Amino acid sequence: MVTSNHKITVQKNAKTTALDYQAVMDAIRAAYKELREDLANEKFGKGFAECSYQEQKAISLIYPQNIVELGVCDISSDKPVMPPPEIPVVKVDELVESNHLLVQTEDDSDKIYDKVEELPAFPGGEVALMRFLSDNMKYPKVARESGIQGRVVVQFVVGSDGSICNAKVIRSIDPYLDKEALRVVSVMPRWKPGMQKGKPVSVQYTMPLMFRLE
Repeated sequence: MVTSNHKITVQKNAKTTALDYQAVMDAIRAAYKELREDLANEKFGKGFAECSYQEQKAISLIYPQNIVELGVCDISSDKPVMPPPEIPVVKVDELVESNHLLVQTEDDSDKIYDKVEELPAFPGGEVALMRFLSDNMKYPKVARESGIQGRVVVQFVVGSDGSICNAKVIRSIDPYLDKEALRVVSVMPRWKPGMQKGKPVSVQYTMPLMFRLE
């Protein structure tokens, strides 16, 4: 039996403005809504609003657990614009027990968790992650000249040793943007691994990346 208990925790410092806080919350809601629509179309060939109650309930049970909305990785040229450092730190913990998301094996070391006691973290935290993306992401020339922009959602596994593997695009916009999103994820340094019962474990992670032209 699949059960779910959704919990969203948002942490913000005293310098975070109400507008910044609301912008982050709006971004999270938009990401969930887009993923929900994608899942509805993929599973049932129609929009979420057109699905029956049972279909909508089935879709709600297979949302990915760990989504960190990086806010924006706004890119107006070949160099992305990094958001200001005083931003909310957002952690989205969706506690889901589902055989779609948890790979069960006899050896605990081979499990890929989507729910853990301590989430994996980029070295230096969210600000360092955005700085890394700012320094390394390049807007593909073809996509820029064609005016293509939007959010690419990448899913990957942070291994028990902090290495990044099994990266794939779960929401595509354009092949060039997809390829760049996967490239930059693949060159990330080792993360601090997720922890379960005091031991490092492999964790499935979902990261939306925004490409935007001005």
